[in-house]
Amino acid sequence: MLSLKIPCQGSPEAPSFSGCPKDLRSYFDDISNSCDGYGLLDGLRHIKLALKYVPFESADLWSHFVEESGGDWTSFTSEVGQLYPELEESSK
Repeated sequence: MLSLKIPCQGSPEAPSFSGCPKDLRSYFDDISNSCDGYGLLDGLRHIKLALKYVPFESADLWSHFVEESGGDWTSFTSEVGQLYPELEESSK
């Protein structure tokens, strides 16, 4: 069985989210690219990886959307994005 070497949180190779809303879309893109690179193609794996690399407070809050999204990455990122209304204001 092939063993994946997914970087530890805080390592230079790991995706990271600063907690700043303006960095959210970039973080989600980094997660998607990482998952694609590791061959993790289903949405639930994307979500789990996204939760692994965010600060604890964000992971705790975002985890409420895992079940609600049905494991769909697009739904999850949309629901999390709604937690940051300033993102919508900046896109106007």
